[in-house]
Amino acid sequence: MQDKKQKILEIGGKQVLIDIEVYDLVALLNKYYKPTVACCSGHGFQPASIIFEDDTEIRIMTFEQSREVDKLFQDINGVK
Repeated sequence: MQDKKQKILEIGGKQVLIDIEVYDLVALLNKYYKPTVACCSGHGFQPASIIFEDDTEIRIMTFEQSREVDKLFQDINGVK
């Protein structure tokens, strides 16, 4: 059921409800990049996410959140 926080987008011939905060980006990605299979705005509690058919994912987060995620990986020179 559609509410004020979602809009309908046609993806792969199906009408899908998309959170308005990520709607424009999801529409552009589906039109010009590759099909998405799931997305969520995070509802103010988590970073937004957009998941593609090939099991890759985009996360949209603040700079500070991103720096915390960086700590989980080696740096670009391979140093932890």
